Amino acid sequence: DGLEIDLDRVPRREQGMEPWEVMLSESQERMLAVVEAGREEEVLAIFRKWDLNAEVVGTVTADPRVRISDRGALVAEVHAGHLAEAPLYDLPAEPPEDLAARRSLDLESLPEPDDYNAVLLDLLRSPDIASKEWAFRQYDQTVQANTVVGVGADAAVLRLKECPPLGIALTTEGSGRYCQLDPRRGVHLAVLEAASNLVCIGAEPAAVTNCLNFGNPDKPDRFWYFRESVEGLAEACQALEVPVVSGNVSLYNENEQGPVLPTPVIGMVGVVRDIARVVRPGFARDGDSVFLLGDVGKELGGSEYLRRHHARDAGTLPSSDFAAARRVHACCRAAQQQLPVSACHDCSDGGLAVALAEMALIGSRGVQMRLPEKWRRGSARLDALLFNESPSRILLTVPESDATKLEQLAAEHHVGCARLGQVGGTRAVIEDADGTPRISLCLDDLREAYECTIPSLMA
Repeated sequence: DGLEIDLDRVPRREQGMEPWEVMLSESQERMLAVVEAGREEEVLAIFRKWDLNAEVVGTVTADPRVRISDRGALVAEVHAGHLAEAPLYDLPAEPPEDLAARRSLDLESLPEPDDYNAVLLDLLRSPDIASKEWAFRQYDQTVQANTVVGVGADAAVLRLKECPPLGIALTTEGSGRYCQLDPRRGVHLAVLEAASNLVCIGAEPAAVTNCLNFGNPDKPDRFWYFRESVEGLAEACQALEVPVVSGNVSLYNENEQGPVLPTPVIGMVGVVRDIARVVRPGFARDGDSVFLLGDVGKELGGSEYLRRHHARDAGTLPSSDFAAARRVHACCRAAQQQLPVSACHDCSDGGLAVALAEMALIGSRGVQMRLPEKWRRGSARLDALLFNESPSRILLTVPESDATKLEQLAAEHHVGCARLGQVGGTRAVIEDADGTPRISLCLDDLREAYECTIPSLMA
């Protein structure tokens, strides 16, 4: 298809602009929409309702040429294919020379902690994990009174007043820590976590945007990181059947000390079918049973635990099993629709122990948990079970009377399902499989670590 554009119809802020200035202007907050012929007035009425300027500036044509006219004269004409087929900018790409060494990790050479309470508190103090309330409380979080779930949950939710009970959910994810070890898989994990965030809140992932932040692409290792990340993004979104609808790239972010970490940030939006049924991450009912959907995982490569406790950014990242992720997401949605799920939260930075602590803090309720015996069989390390960051694991709570139904749903979806414990009390307690307490902390101590770190750093 082609286009015919009449520049006389384009609204302008300045008089006397040349045609090339109108076409190349990068003024912000402008959007172009293609509307079914004959329904233009319906669309224009929507813009008038919101006091926005809108004009019909052209038409789509069967002739595959783009024609631009100004004051009745043809000022530009080009075949549409020349615009759609962009030139390929292919630069030398090589992984960093030290990458293989950084990915190498002998976990057995690292001692397990003596004090798991201290490790959990230290993880909650990590700026990557600690509460960001200091920052997000400094701006208005209410969007035209449409905010249903605000900042601090797995995703924000906004109501769509014009078509109740629908809503939209939004979340962002990104990890330079992962991508410096494996950019392709690091982006996989960011996309999977964003999707899990939406599923936990009760939304169906619908679309992705991105912000890709890298160093100088003229240097082969920087361009390798960029290329691997883009290809990883395409693979993940194709596997989850979520389209990429927009994005931007920020390059040359480096100085004499080196480049920024390769950091692709993923934004994802989802559809909430009924905003009255959104599920929040905090424990909400004493006595509810706590379950983990998905495999427990034992991979510590690239984890915040390795960085904080062992000062290592190393190892192989957790695997990105998209088929398993889709099964977990489908099972979680089925549970939310069929059972009275009271809380739902994904396991991500810091692993299972941190996710449980966050649920306890958000809901101001404690939890008593015991590791399943099957998790401890063989050579499974306790730190690997508690702090690994394997993707597509979801914690949720249901009444004890519905526990068997949840286990049946998990079996139907071929998803791992482990009953971990019960909500209640004023402490977060994690026992080993033999009943030995490994973590036992009061909510006040957890809250001090989680909520006071960033205000102290910024003071």
